Parts: sequence; C-alpha cells; structure tokens
Amino acid sequence: MKQAVRIKILISIFLISGLGAVYVLLKDSSYGSSSSNSLKISIDSASLSKITLTHSNQTTLLTKGQRSWRVNDKYKTRPNPIQLMVVGLSKAEIKRPVAEENKKRVTDLLLQKGILVTAEGTDWKKSFRLVANDNDANSSYYREEGSAELYVVYVPGFTGDMSILFKMTEADWRSKELFISTPLSLQKINVTYPSFKDKNIEIKWNDKNFSIGGIKNIDSTRVVTYLSQFEQVNVDSYIYKDKELIMEQLRKKAPQAIIEVSDLAPAGNHKLNLYQESKDPVGIYGIIEPENELVTMRKETLQRILVQRDFFEKKK
Repeated sequence: MKQAVRIKILISIFLISGLGAVYVLLKDSSYGSSSSNSLKISIDSASLSKITLTHSNQTTLLTKGQRSWRVNDKYKTRPNPIQLMVVGLSKAEIKRPVAEENKKRVTDLLLQKGILVTAEGTDWKKSFRLVANDNDANSSYYREEGSAELYVVYVPGFTGDMSILFKMTEADWRSKELFISTPLSLQKINVTYPSFKDKNIEIKWNDKNFSIGGIKNIDSTRVVTYLSQFEQVNVDSYIYKDKELIMEQLRKKAPQAIIEVSDLAPAGNHKLNLYQESKDPVGIYGIIEPENELVTMRKETLQRILVQRDFFEKKK
C-alpha cells in the first residue's frame, strides 16, 4: 500500500508539472515533428486510438471512443492523464544513447521492471519498453521492440519520469466522477440520516423552482449554492482489494448518511451510502448504487454536500 501511495504522489507531481507544459507543447505544432531526436511514435497524434500497457504481469487497455477514452472497455478515463500521455508519446525525444558499459544493466532493467507499451493508430503500430532512469529523475530508459538500440528519453517541458503514467492501474485511470448534475438537468436530491430523520433533506424540482420538504421560508441563495456543488463531486479512490468482504461488513449496519441524486441524464443518477472511516486509504467508506462500487470519499468533499434541513431555513 505504501508503494501505491508513493506512485500516486509521483503521478500527482507529474500531472501538475505536465499540465503547465501541455499548452506550450501543443501550441508549437512543429515542435519535435522535424527533430531528428523525436521518437516519432505517432506522426499524427490525433490518429492514436489504442494503447496497451503491460507491467508486473498486469495488462491495461486504453481505447479511444467517439467522445472519450475508456480503460479496459469498462470505464471512462480521467481526461488529464490521457492528455498528458498523448502529448508525451508524440513529443518524447532522445536525450542520448545509453553508454556501452551500461547496456547490459539497462537491458536487464527494461526486461525485469520495464513497462511494455504498444501504441496503435489507423495504419500504424509501435511497441517499446520504458523504465525509470535511476540516475535522472526527469528521464526514462527506452528500447523499441525488435531493436538492440537503447536510449535515455525525456519529454521537453515536463518534470518527472514519463514511465510513471504507464504504471497506472485501472483504478488510477478510471474517471472518478460521481455526481455531475447541472441546474438544468437536476431533478431531485435526497439526503437521509437514518439516525436523525428530522435532519433529512428532499430538494425537488417543481416545474418552476426547487422546493424543500419541511421548510416554509427557504433561503434561495443557499439552495443555489448547494445545488452547484453537485456539478462536480468525485470519489477519492475505488477499492478493489477485499471489496466484497468489506462491503459485507459495512452492510451489517445502517449507513450514517445516504445521498441520492435523480437527474435527467441517466449517468447522473446515483445513490451513495456512507459508512465509517477508512484508515487505509484514508477517507469515508461509501457504496455506490446501482453500480455496487466500493469507494472512499474525502471529508472535505462530503462537508460540501452533507448539510441538514435547517441549513436552508431563511434566517429572520
């Protein structure tokens, strides 16, 4: 678990620094395309449609759909890592060849710990291996499949090792969006506290405005502010390990709170049952229905949406 946390921290650093460079790299469309040092993985990065990542006996498949990328043909992916990876694949350059005396060590490192990347487009396919360069935190070792040539590669403008992105698991790649409702599509929000029923909330759209059961003098400003929170609510992490066992234990007790959202768009309809704290990973356990997903939620995220009924009462 410590290794997973370390990878997440490194990924975050790479994403933050990488996003700052994306605009610069994309703005100069000729950058790297005419350089003899460019890896030229994709002459036209827009044609990149499929990426297969194999690492530690685990294979992750990323495919480009009409509107978004998907991971393992199951989930929509997070947009930022995909954008960074496409830029990295198309802009990566050779820093230098690996020195002759280091070739044996680097070859072994690539075979033992490297990530096998297969990128495919409309009429092309390329496979290569990447592994972190332990002598330079901002570069990676690289070898194209079928070639004996070894290189140190980097992405201009990026801080960090490009191979970090390729180590991401399905859980890391998949979108963390939970509630994505807009004021125009939102129909109803129920917040239920099984042990404190007088605190329950039902906000419902009634043709012209939203009503709240049990509240006569509604503070409309607070309603608008609260509803806007549901335009972007993300889970913190998906739990894969011991998922069924943990959910079985959680369901032995009533949830501490339940948030249910009804939206005109089917993708916006979710029910989140919240339970006790999780220590590893840190957060609050939640079970999402009808998907039957086990997640953790940040306390800061929940504080924005777990309010009580009298929150909406207009103060005299």
